[in-house]
This record gives sequence, C-alpha cells and structure tokens, in this order.
Amino acid sequence: MSHFPSTGVSFVFSEPAARPRAGACVVMGWMGSVDASVAKYAAIYDKLGLATLRFTCPTRMLLRGPVARDALAHDVLDTLESNTGADEPIFFH
Repeated sequence: MSHFPSTGVSFVFSEPAARPRAGACVVMGWMGSVDASVAKYAAIYDKLGLATLRFTCPTRMLLRGPVARDALAHDVLDTLESNTGADEPIFFH
C-alpha cells in the first residue's frame, strides 16, 4: 500500500514470462522519468527471468526531504516483501 496514493508515485510489480523466476529486480526511475521509459529497462530483467518492481515518482516528491524519501523507501520494501520469497535474490537497478 503506497503512502502517496494521489501524488503520481507509481509502483508496478510484474512477474517474468519465464518460470521459475530467478529472483526480483527493483528498477527505480530517475529524476524526471516516466513509467514507459523505466519499463524498457524492466523488460531486460524480465527476459532474464526476474520479477520486476518498477518505481517512478514526480521530482517534487524526491525534493520534499528525508521524511518523504523514507516513506517512499518503505513503500518499495513493503511491495517487495508482499511479492517475493524470503530466499529470493533481489537486485537494484
């Protein structure tokens, strides 16, 4: 559950096309990125058999300070925890 439901923060979790999956990769957007751009990088990991969590947010969210960034980090971790197994490797891009 996102702490920022109406601010443009986007979390998209995708299962890989191949089974069994080889782990998960968090593909984080960059300042000014849009989900369509981040999805291109996530597709590379999908082809490698990794589930992906792609995450983008408006630049203003990144500049709000440590409280907002901590909440975003907790959202990423909560999403990972609810979609991955404890013994799966997790990569960050």
